[in-house]
Amino acid sequence: MLTKKVCAVVAAFAVIILLSAGAFAENEKLGYVKSASGDVSIRKAGSESWQKISVNTAIFNGDELRSTTGSAAVSFIDGSEIELQRNTNVEVAEEFAKGKSIRKISLKAGDIKANITSVSGKETQFVTPVAVCGVRGTRLSLSYNPATNSYSITCEDGSVYLLDPANATETIVEGGDSITVTYNAETGEFNVSVTGGEVTVVVEGNEVTMPSGSQVSFVGNTMTVIEGTVDVNGAPVNAGETQMLTAASATTLGDALSTTPAEKTGEASPSRP
Repeated sequence: MLTKKVCAVVAAFAVIILLSAGAFAENEKLGYVKSASGDVSIRKAGSESWQKISVNTAIFNGDELRSTTGSAAVSFIDGSEIELQRNTNVEVAEEFAKGKSIRKISLKAGDIKANITSVSGKETQFVTPVAVCGVRGTRLSLSYNPATNSYSITCEDGSVYLLDPANATETIVEGGDSITVTYNAETGEFNVSVTGGEVTVVVEGNEVTMPSGSQVSFVGNTMTVIEGTVDVNGAPVNAGETQMLTAASATTLGDALSTTPAEKTGEASPSRP
């Protein structure tokens, strides 16, 4: 079992399952506003107008929340909660697929804190243009900056499973780990910066171990170390060095390319939206 690691499988990741999902009805109540202060508004699904929210405002499938100078906390039916910080915009939706309910919180900009309960048959995803973050039984903080297309995640406890739809990569972030991920759609560059903990990126079966303070850029199976020193299969690679990562045996990872990290930890791997 991989511990304190980020596993990003760059190239075709055959175990990722694409779900064809059917959305819940728009009148499906998902939760309510637990607290609110300052300027926070809601746009109901199908509406073009924004309305100021108040405590106990019901949240339905497809509703969008926006904070400017204020903040708000939303409590969901299963007991999970998210807290919107200032200048944050999220959309909440839920759908059912492959025998489970998938709650999708689209973070369009800003910062949120989340406490997601572990409920059988239910998954929560935090969606951005950079990546999809699937969680169960997790406390975490997330930030998305649309100007730089960067997605930062700090996992306080539990586990986070991160999918980069453009690169077909998977990432695991565990309690105490912090990362920032960026993606350039034009160049295909996937950039991982470790700001806390020690993580491992898996590329074509090769283990790239990244300590806090290190930064690595991946384009396909080519790796360039931008900051710090990382280990590739136990051998050091220093800042400024580039290495081609060819297909390697994944036996040290328990056949990572045929068994998802989520299966090794007993959790469900997040599904692509």
